[in-house]
Amino acid sequence: MPRFLLAFLVFTLAACASRPPTGGIVPQELPDRASDGLLADSALQAVVLHQLARDGAALSAALSNSSAAVRARAAFALGSVQDPAAVPTLLDALGDADPLVRTDVAFALGQSADSTAEAHLLDALAAEAWPPARRELMDALGKTGSAFSLRQLVTLQMVDSSPRQQADHA
Repeated sequence: MPRFLLAFLVFTLAACASRPPTGGIVPQELPDRASDGLLADSALQAVVLHQLARDGAALSAALSNSSAAVRARAAFALGSVQDPAAVPTLLDALGDADPLVRTDVAFALGQSADSTAEAHLLDALAAEAWPPARRELMDALGKTGSAFSLRQLVTLQMVDSSPRQQADHA
């Protein structure tokens, strides 16, 4: 009898483990992001060390590095560190030539929740064409903006949507 009970328990656990969870939060796939070569690039490793040390000044300085990968990783790291002194440097970096850097800068500004970024984020959103950067800019505005930004986002959504979607919102 104990063997039967053990076999039943093993079978039941295996069956439960193979089923997706019901209700609650459903895990979402993260968008693919190309590797930046962290394991092979000492400059990227230095950015991680600055992040672990929560050194916002060093990370802000890395936003002017010649490598877009370093700038992007530094911006993302500043989102983790949330150093208020980095906000002006991040605002300047919204105009970076590399779309991945702009995306990570928008993420960092959203994490900062600094309301002084609102107008800059709106300007960047109006000029941004790359969809991942646009999404991060909208997310950042949701975290840092006011009722004014919300109205601007609705207006931008209407302009970006199809004529049918515009009619549905009218």
